[in-house]
Amino acid sequence: MGGAERQVCDLSDEYAKKGYDILLISLTGQSKVLPKNKSVKVVEFNMSKSPIDILYVLLKSRVLINSFKPDVVHSHMYHANIFSRILKLCSKIPFLINTAHSNNEGGRFRMLSYRYTDFLTNLTTNVSIDATETFITNGAVKKDKIITVVNGIDTERFQYSKEYRTEKRELLGFGDDVIFYVAVGRLCEAKDYSNMFKAFSLLIKKLDNSTMKLRLGVIGVGELSGELEILAKELGIIDYIHFLGLQNDVEKWLSAADFYLMSSAWEGLPLAIAEAMSSKCFIISTDCGGVKEMLGDDGLLVPPKNHTSFAQAMIDALNFTPEFINSCKMNARNSAVFKYSLPNIATKWLILYNDIITQKKY
Repeated sequence: MGGAERQVCDLSDEYAKKGYDILLISLTGQSKVLPKNKSVKVVEFNMSKSPIDILYVLLKSRVLINSFKPDVVHSHMYHANIFSRILKLCSKIPFLINTAHSNNEGGRFRMLSYRYTDFLTNLTTNVSIDATETFITNGAVKKDKIITVVNGIDTERFQYSKEYRTEKRELLGFGDDVIFYVAVGRLCEAKDYSNMFKAFSLLIKKLDNSTMKLRLGVIGVGELSGELEILAKELGIIDYIHFLGLQNDVEKWLSAADFYLMSSAWEGLPLAIAEAMSSKCFIISTDCGGVKEMLGDDGLLVPPKNHTSFAQAMIDALNFTPEFINSCKMNARNSAVFKYSLPNIATKWLILYNDIITQKKY
């Protein structure tokens, strides 16, 4: 379940609760996450990369847009953003907003395609200050046509529960005597799980003579699943790792964790970090994308692609006092509620939509 997809569905639910009419178009279909509110109209295409298929979906989308008569069209991620710009040329889209979710949405060609079609959109947004500045530096968009709007999370759902902690630990066959690390994210190149596994292997070797019991739970699926299992075997840590696949109750697993790990090579503003903050996890992460602006000093950040530094950060965290750990957890929770609660972010978007419709400066 990608962060962008979840964000779109969560925002759609928030808007529907406020009485707005929402049409959600999925270009590729087979969505693993959908809005919970049944009043949200969802249309899923199974669009391939063939020109004929793209033209077909473009024409079908044109009919949908002209029939629905939206006040604003808001697209997310590269392919949908470019598609919506082309769609604007042949349909009645009064105002168009494009949102990127990373500082890395592809190479030079994609940045050029953003630049040369920028006249078709009213505003581009990205999810972190770092990602926004990267888009400006790479020439994808002019400085006066892009702003940062962070993602939002359900801070009521993502909060620590002793009951959940016990439930999930019992499910895996251990209790509170085990130090449990949890990582959430697609098993793909961007998340760089090989970095995490190598660091975890070093940690186990460093603690070889210790009485500490360690386990790592990995939540997610992806194209590198097989390779990562092979790597875990080669590193001798397969017995320490629980590959948990896709889970619909991530909030329970975060309550079960002692530490949350993220080893990404690049990011935008990762929702998983905000969810971990909201769940009072102590976070150890690579310093990429918007992680630093989210976490501040209430966790540990290490350089990307450096498993030695990652392992050392995990060792350092084990030596922190309980008082320091708990202080960081509480600060992170408060920050998540203040900055990233979904109702607040939904309200920010609605204000922005209104500003664009009324021609106010955002």
